[in-house]
Amino acid sequence: MKRLFLIDNDSIFRYIEVKINKVNQRCSYYRHKGVCKMLSSERLEKILEYVNKKGSAEVRALSEYFDVSEITIRRDLNKLEESGLILRTYGGARRKKPLAQEVVYHEKKLKNHDIKVKIAREALRLIHNKMTILLDAGTTTFELAEEILHSNLQDLTVVTNDINIAHHLYNLNHVQVVMLGGPIIKNIGNAQGFLARQALKSIYCDIAFIGTSAISEDLRLFTPSEEKVELKRLMIQNCDQSVLLVDHSKLGEAGLYSINHVKNFHYMVTDIQFNERQSSLIEKYHTKIIPIEEGESYE
Repeated sequence: MKRLFLIDNDSIFRYIEVKINKVNQRCSYYRHKGVCKMLSSERLEKILEYVNKKGSAEVRALSEYFDVSEITIRRDLNKLEESGLILRTYGGARRKKPLAQEVVYHEKKLKNHDIKVKIAREALRLIHNKMTILLDAGTTTFELAEEILHSNLQDLTVVTNDINIAHHLYNLNHVQVVMLGGPIIKNIGNAQGFLARQALKSIYCDIAFIGTSAISEDLRLFTPSEEKVELKRLMIQNCDQSVLLVDHSKLGEAGLYSINHVKNFHYMVTDIQFNERQSSLIEKYHTKIIPIEEGESYE
């Protein structure tokens, strides 16, 4: 037997009033954050503001903050990354930190020095007697030059656009240094521009060791200098093998100019712990990772 419940009008109105009050309270809470009944475009703007202010954010936290599903948040984050406004990470996003300008040489040299030394020592194992090698300008490649200085390698030819590297090695009997020409950039110490590119076009090396100012979450490499873009691309083209030397501080960064991609390198010597998606891509590109373990000793 079906039961029949009779509800008077007053009860119905009271029920509706309670529901409306709850909705208003909830809206009042989110209106305080500026997100109540937000359009998609408005939410994107607020998400960008949130990520830039916090530095990073997880999908779950954004979902709760904006009172939308995690699927919606992921879609919003993908749109923001496609627009070049943020960097996607595993489970969230982080602020995109543009490299507005070159960092002066002595500041770069001090940063993560111990890791750079470890990277250089591992990279040295790829160099053999009678090789012609190219050392890109940079502080990690300078540490590789330091390792060459104290090694037993013989009959090397070292091509570089870094005056610090050239000065460090030029007086060795077992090393012939070839300095790429062009204007020397003050406070940085490297040659770049038309003359450096022209000189490089006439040289072919066995192996090139390349640094980078930044590596994005999708494994693209960046530089703040327009002049470096074509020069670095030529360095990779004019060699049998190319090696990327990069430490963890560069990951998740971005710059104004995109140079190339991790897939353009044969090897990558690094202490970066890549996530599952990145590792899968690197394996697909056949780029071999030579890992540097934290605390690893070479003594």
